[in-house]
Amino acid sequence: MTALDMKPIPKTSVVDAAYDSLRSQILRGVMAPGTRLPPEQELGRLLGVSRSTVREALNRLASANLIRIQHGGSKIVLDYLEHAGLELVPILIEGSAADVDPSLIRSVTELRNVISPDIARLAAQRATDEEIAKIRLCAEAMLEPNQTLDELTEGSLKFWKTIILASGNVAYRLAFNSMIKSFIEDTAAFRPVIENELKAGSLYTGIAKAIQSRNEKLATKKAAALVALGSDAILNIINQIETAVVKPD
Repeated sequence: MTALDMKPIPKTSVVDAAYDSLRSQILRGVMAPGTRLPPEQELGRLLGVSRSTVREALNRLASANLIRIQHGGSKIVLDYLEHAGLELVPILIEGSAADVDPSLIRSVTELRNVISPDIARLAAQRATDEEIAKIRLCAEAMLEPNQTLDELTEGSLKFWKTIILASGNVAYRLAFNSMIKSFIEDTAAFRPVIENELKAGSLYTGIAKAIQSRNEKLATKKAAALVALGSDAILNIINQIETAVVKPD
């Protein structure tokens, strides 16, 4: 038990803190898949919290498919790659799993490249007149001069969220929520990397016009071109990192 990298946590938001601490242990591989967690009382002692707090944190881990609570009460760590969903992507990229694997960022980037154009295509097919008007307004806002990266980020979020709603695809919406959160909303480090995408106002308006004209092919093409600006920059950095790692001394 002493091998577990745990420290007492502050008494503020103790359930969240206990959950975050245990989740980090799992995502960093300190507690590998198949590991049987210590009893609640022992976990409470290690974390410096009550048994009821530990129990609630464990229930949240089970809901996130990070552990399985077996008959009799034992808790077994699950392989998150086998059981968890896209909701973990932002957490992994933000670094609660420390030393993020570049292949994870590449995978999310590639998924974004596939989903984004199809979201625009569906919006061109399904958007109502009211939704089209909102999309046009969001796109035109991206043309405003002298915006900061934070302001452009907010505008981009509004633009894509409006298109996602217009697409009518719930699965895309849930997946894209995780990707947007990873690339734009929470991880500020990505913003300078995708600056060219955020500043490509003409592509935002091009997508909006294609959706308004019900031109699915053009909406798909414009959306692919927009996300490629950010994705190419991200993938280039990943390639540089991986080249540096394998480069002999």
